[in-house]
Amino acid sequence: MGNKGAVATSIRLFGHKLCFVNSHFTSGGEYTVQRNQNFADINRRLDLAMGTATLATNAYVLMGISPSVPTLPLEDHDLVIWLGDLNYRLELPTDAVEQQLLHHDAMIRMADDKSSAEGSSLLEALLEFDQLTLQMRQGNVFAGYKEMKRPLNFPPTYKYVADRMRTYDTGPPGFRTPSWCDRILYREKADIETLKISVLDYDAITEMMGSDHKPVRGILDLELAYQIPQSTSPTVELLQSPGIDDSVPRVSLQPEETIFTNTLRYEVHNYQSIRIQNTGKVQARFEITTATTPMEPRQPAQWVHIIPEKGSVEPGDSHDLQVVAKVPLETLRNLFNNKVSETSDSPDSPNSEKLIKSSSLPLRELFILHLDGGGDLFVPVEATNVANTCFAQNYADFNKLPYPIRSTGEREPAPVPMEVDLLIRWLEDLPEIQLKWFERVHDLRFAVRECLDTGQDFRELVGGEEAHVLEAAVARTLVELVSSFASPDKETLRRRLTALTPKIADGDMEKLYALCHIISNIDS
Repeated sequence: MGNKGAVATSIRLFGHKLCFVNSHFTSGGEYTVQRNQNFADINRRLDLAMGTATLATNAYVLMGISPSVPTLPLEDHDLVIWLGDLNYRLELPTDAVEQQLLHHDAMIRMADDKSSAEGSSLLEALLEFDQLTLQMRQGNVFAGYKEMKRPLNFPPTYKYVADRMRTYDTGPPGFRTPSWCDRILYREKADIETLKISVLDYDAITEMMGSDHKPVRGILDLELAYQIPQSTSPTVELLQSPGIDDSVPRVSLQPEETIFTNTLRYEVHNYQSIRIQNTGKVQARFEITTATTPMEPRQPAQWVHIIPEKGSVEPGDSHDLQVVAKVPLETLRNLFNNKVSETSDSPDSPNSEKLIKSSSLPLRELFILHLDGGGDLFVPVEATNVANTCFAQNYADFNKLPYPIRSTGEREPAPVPMEVDLLIRWLEDLPEIQLKWFERVHDLRFAVRECLDTGQDFRELVGGEEAHVLEAAVARTLVELVSSFASPDKETLRRRLTALTPKIADGDMEKLYALCHIISNIDS
């Protein structure tokens, strides 16, 4: 169905099977037949897994793959509530469009005064051109369904000017006739006597802004008749609530969504906690995976993971999960590949280049916490800001930058990026370079990186007897910086780096060899 489709959930309530479907149909005034087909496809393919099925199980069902658990077709539910952007439009003749627009004021007043006779009359007249109304009358779509309330007592829900409460967008680039795109319908199973439905409210929320649609809401009153078994105490039966099984594990997560609002830096770890609480009566064994579907297998998340990935929680107990965010090289390259152009490239503008401006931000990842023998919980994680850095940049573009990436100070141009030249010149000035601490400078090299990005002097990071550790940190930073560039000028870099050969202490030549090997084999 392309970028259109539906999601649904099925529940059992006092012996009754209820289903909620949220869908998005094909847009465009001329695509009525395609919208009807959207309904038919979803209605046919949407079987809901029964029992302790998982999200993945229902994904298999929707894609026509036989799951290992029984399923329940949509038509076998006692009540189906179908809502969403169904995209049915008003089929107004061309010569009636201008006249229809003259009645906008009446429609707006209708939003304030539901008893307005003028507004009610206008809406009833407009409904005669409503595609959904016409198609349901002809039996082409939603057979057996009713809309929450007819006639409608709210104005068309589309197309509004975003961030405006009651202004329709009917101008260029494309004329959009205001239409009731957003609807709620329901269908009761035929001849069911244990279910009674009363519609209490059906309305559009005109106060909601930020979209060219106005959301609709419906309130239903359900009366469900349920026979309590005589062998069971009515009090106990009602307290237990049918459908709740104490043998099924249950947990809660706090918070339900993790957002890193601080600024992430390249390869620097950031931590947040999620508390998992066992709210059930049995041990809850869990496993955390990246959200995926059988047709779209996904690799583990690059920039974030949750530990532990597996575990168990006893009834009444809670554990803390650690959400660990670290921006790796591939994620950083993706951010730069999708970089958004700045309105001003001036280094003097406020906060110029402090953060990466990319269409790939914010970073988002969706995990699923699966309970063994139970259900699934979504665990969304988001990071809003990533600090700009000289690492992973396009070599040619970065070499033209006359100032540090997160600073405004200027430096003299060099044949290689100034950050590379700065590191090499500092190492050249040493009488000898000790690299035997090459693998033991983890934290210090992050400080060197920060100095390169901000224009600070890394020579002041350590001194005295610890100076040899800084030598190793600078050398390692040089290796990692050169290795990170996209499309580097390898020959120029190689010539510049050979100046360091005489400086390498005996026994450390293998480190320089490794450096040259990286440069000569780096992917463009």
